[in-house]
Amino acid sequence: MGFRNSGRTDSRPRVFVSSVMEGYGDYREAARLGIQQVGYDPVLAEDFAASTSHPVRPSRIRLIGVI
Repeated sequence: MGFRNSGRTDSRPRVFVSSVMEGYGDYREAARLGIQQVGYDPVLAEDFAASTSHPVRPSRIRLIGVI
């Protein structure tokens, strides 16, 4: 598995969960808990704040180190 730390102090691998958010809250929470239970750091789409800037740059910066 590839993993880039990008200066974070937490060395756990990060897993990005992307999906339709509306109506899938229970599934997304189960995914988040499962990821944590195996010792990884979950990163969910809802962790990204809404922005008026171009969405690609902030997302790329935030996703550095996600497997």
